[in-house]
Amino acid sequence: MVSPTSNTSESPGYNQALTVVFLQQQLLGACVESFGIYHQVLCIEFRNGHDDIMLSIDSKLLFEPDLTHDARSAEETALLFFYKINLQPITALEYLTDGSLALTFQNGYRFTVQGRCVDSGEPWQLATHTLANGGWLVIGFEGGGLAMFGPTPIDDS
Repeated sequence: MVSPTSNTSESPGYNQALTVVFLQQQLLGACVESFGIYHQVLCIEFRNGHDDIMLSIDSKLLFEPDLTHDARSAEETALLFFYKINLQPITALEYLTDGSLALTFQNGYRFTVQGRCVDSGEPWQLATHTLANGGWLVIGFEGGGLAMFGPTPIDDS
């Protein structure tokens, strides 16, 4: 569903940097509230004080610090890592030119959602649960580029 308030990298007046700033405004200080697998997709839910924000992931994750030293499966490593960042506020959000999204937490832990999909589709999506009622959705495209639906930051210059 494409709404009149949707913008992608190809839309006139769209400024990807403003979308990244918008994401930083929404997520800096937000805490991990829950994590798990929903419909075979890894999801992490954040709360920023007034909205629940869901990060859906269809990409490989890089963890810092690396917790794979005990020959754990990728799934076990992810669960251990998410346990370590549970209730931790986000202190930094970076969008990388290859489409990767990196989040750093107050305890120093950091994970990066790589900009390449495991399957076909988008490597990641961030959205509020209230998209139909003034919420927003940002989709990261494979290899780079963003689309935003909702209150879209547009550069009028």
